[in-house]
Amino acid sequence: MYNSINIETPRLVIRRLEEKDFSAFYDLMKDPIACRYLPSDPSSKTDKAIRDLFDKTIGGYLTSRQIHYYAIAFRINDDFMGCIGIYETENQQDMEIQFNILPGYWNHGFASEAAHSLINHAFEKMQVTRVFVKLHALNQWAIRVAGNLGMKKIKEESLPQGKFIHYSISKPE
Repeated sequence: MYNSINIETPRLVIRRLEEKDFSAFYDLMKDPIACRYLPSDPSSKTDKAIRDLFDKTIGGYLTSRQIHYYAIAFRINDDFMGCIGIYETENQQDMEIQFNILPGYWNHGFASEAAHSLINHAFEKMQVTRVFVKLHALNQWAIRVAGNLGMKKIKEESLPQGKFIHYSISKPE
């Protein structure tokens, strides 16, 4: 069951969002640097919209709805640093991953560590054969993470928010 995910790495834990995370989650969603390349509209950045997203995510853990959006926290003290999500695509054996970390935690390998562990979990526990990520072409930080994960560029597309590049990695045989 996806809703009960709890993945530990040497430095991190990927777990359900909890009410204690809201303040840092709010900061992440309001941070203009962290969210600069996300394909979202300004109405999703209102205080109410952020609270609603947080509550909807937590509420979804308690239903049969498949929630795949989690907190990334430090293993040593459980402090929130960002979010990671994995979502079904039209092909049920493929999933798309997303990650976002507060800028103060960039360049320490945390996004790569979290994404690597969630991708491995998807391959081993969720019968996923391929994982994708769609990144804004100017988001060099996230593009570097995709490279660190061994993902390969598969296509580009132009959207109203700019040019996006798709990367993927397949389950090892």
